[in-house]
This record gives sequence, C-alpha cells and structure tokens, in this order.
Amino acid sequence: MAKRKKAEETTVVTPTGPKRTFLTVDPTTLVVGPNYGRGGYVGDEWEQLVADMCERFRADGQKRDVLCRRDGDALIVVDGHVRHAAAVKLGIPLNVCVDETILTERDAKIASIVSNIAEKPTVLQEAYVVQSLMDEGLTLTEVSAKFGRDNTNRASQLVKLLTAGPELKALVHQGTVSLSAACVVAGDEQAEAKYVEQVRAGEDASAVGAAAVRKPREPKEDTEDKPVRRNVSHLDGLVDELVEAEATSEPITNLLRKVAGFLRGTCTDIAVRNAIKKLG
Repeated sequence: MAKRKKAEETTVVTPTGPKRTFLTVDPTTLVVGPNYGRGGYVGDEWEQLVADMCERFRADGQKRDVLCRRDGDALIVVDGHVRHAAAVKLGIPLNVCVDETILTERDAKIASIVSNIAEKPTVLQEAYVVQSLMDEGLTLTEVSAKFGRDNTNRASQLVKLLTAGPELKALVHQGTVSLSAACVVAGDEQAEAKYVEQVRAGEDASAVGAAAVRKPREPKEDTEDKPVRRNVSHLDGLVDELVEAEATSEPITNLLRKVAGFLRGTCTDIAVRNAIKKLG
C-alpha cells in the first residue's frame, strides 16, 4: 500500500469564523449519515464499489477527503461513504474535511449533491445537478454561486436543456451540439426533430442552424387599436415629467432612460420630433 501522509488538524478561518477543519481520524468513530450520492447501490453492487476503492487506496492512497459535519461531539459522514467504508475495511485512518457551515440535514444533502459533481462534468451531468439543487429549494442565483458563477445565464440554460428530448440530450452529451444551440429548440418537439435530423446529416449544428428550423412567430394582428397612439401619449407624459424635474433640479437619469426607451419603440417620427422640440 502506498504510504499515506497523516494530516494534522487544520482549521481554515474566514472573517466570519471557522469554515472547514481538516483532520485524520479513526473511520470507525464516524457516524454514517444518509448516502445521497450512492444511496441506490446495495448488496453486491455496493460491495464491488468498496472493493474497487480498497484497490485504489492500496495503489495511490486516499486522494479526496471525506466530507463530514458536526452534531455535538460526533462527526457525521456527508459525502465519501465509499471511501469511508473502504478505510474501515482496510483498518486505516481516514482524512476528513469537517464543513462547519453544514448545520442541518438539508445543508448536508445540498453539500452532498455539490460534492458529487465530477472534476470535469459533462453538460448533462451539470444540468441534473442544477435540477437537484433547485428541487431542494435553491434559486438560480444560489445554484450559480455553488458553481462559482456570478450570473444565472448558464444555470438557466442547463434547466432549459432538461426539457429537451433524449436524442438532443445525447447530442449535447457527446459534444456534437453546444448548450446554447440546444436551448434554441429544447422543448419544441417539431423543431428538435428537424434540428436533430439536420445535425445527423452533417449540416449546421450551430445556434443559427437551430434557429433556422424553429417555426417563425406569427405576426401580430393589425388591429385598429394600435399601440402607437398610446405610446405617443405616454411619451408626452414622460417629457412633461422630464421638464418638471429639470426645473426643480431633481435627478433625471431614470426619466431620460424611459424617454430613450420609448424613442426606440413604436412612436412615430412626428411624435419624436415634438418631444425633442418640447425638450429643446
């Protein structure tokens, strides 16, 4: 067996207090918590997982710490149940990471889901992790933060991907189709079928190619009650507010933005000229 370096107890401290403690323990002293990652493996399947991990321990030692949380004086295994079982079977000490921020069973489940993300997950694996986290009540913003991202764009796309059919998912999983391209047609059965056929034929697999097979939006009916008149009236009201704000030296940035928005809208040229004249 490869020689294992025993870890000294180390606590990583942040401005808000201790977050993670690293230490080496006797694995038999740990309490085994719910196995959210490999809970579906039982009997011979589980024994094979443990046996394979024992072989890895013998060859390379322990590569990843077992994630634990505190419950009074006890340490509960949150993630790394196979590694823990292998260490018990081999009778060797175990390196663990105690996350001091995991306080509840829900926290533990979320931490276990995040910990089971592969080092280089496929897009589809990411998508299922995102959905699992959202099933636990996390928002897109909170999910994105778990992935170390500041915006929710990718998380939104991953959720959209799960509405796709199996053939499109398979193409994304294989890397033939990008996430952004898949999201253009995901959930639209007819568009998906045309796009998948197009990709398998060696044709355009890009987002542009996906957009080309989507059913074009039907134009809005041209009714007598056009929005132009209402927009002109709203524009006049905004201009009046702008003039009044300027006269009283109040901040006008937001009003300017509103006016600019309507100038880019459906107002007629005459309405725009009248507004500019009033501001002039």
